[in-house]
Amino acid sequence: MTSKRSVPIWLFPVAYVIHVTEEFFGGAGLSLVPHSMEGINLTPVQFILSTCVGALLMLFGLLIAQRRGFPHLLMIMLGTIFLINGLRHIGATLRAGAYNPGVITSPLVLIPLGAWTLRWLWGDMSARRYGFGVALGAGIYLAITLLAQHGRSLFG
Repeated sequence: MTSKRSVPIWLFPVAYVIHVTEEFFGGAGLSLVPHSMEGINLTPVQFILSTCVGALLMLFGLLIAQRRGFPHLLMIMLGTIFLINGLRHIGATLRAGAYNPGVITSPLVLIPLGAWTLRWLWGDMSARRYGFGVALGAGIYLAITLLAQHGRSLFG
C-alpha cells in the first residue's frame, strides 16, 4: 500500500509546463492571430511572463507546503485549478466548434491529475479543510482568469 506522503507533488509543475506550452504554440503566443484563445487578452510576452511567474509561484508554494506540513492542502488547491481549467478548455472547444489551445493537454494531463488528486485526497483531512482547499483553488482560478482576460489593459 502506498503512503499518501509519496504522492508525486512535483507532477503539478511538470503538467503546468506541458499545458502552457500547448497554449502558447497553439495560439496564445501567435501575435498574428489575436484572441485565438478564448478568454486570453495578453501579448505573447505578457503570456510568457505571466506563466513564468505562475510556475515560480507554484514551485515556491510547493517548497513551502512541504516544509510547513500542508502539501495535501496545496495539492487540493492545485487539483481544483487544474480540473476547472481543463474542463473550461473542453467547454470552449465545444462552444467554438474548433480547436482551443490547451484542449489536447486538458483531457490527457490536467483533468486526470486534478480529478485523481481530489479523489485520492478525499478523506485525508476534515471536510471543512478539504472544502477550504477547493474554495481557495477556485478563487485562485478566478483570479488567474481575470488576469488573462484583462492582461493587456492591466499591463498597459
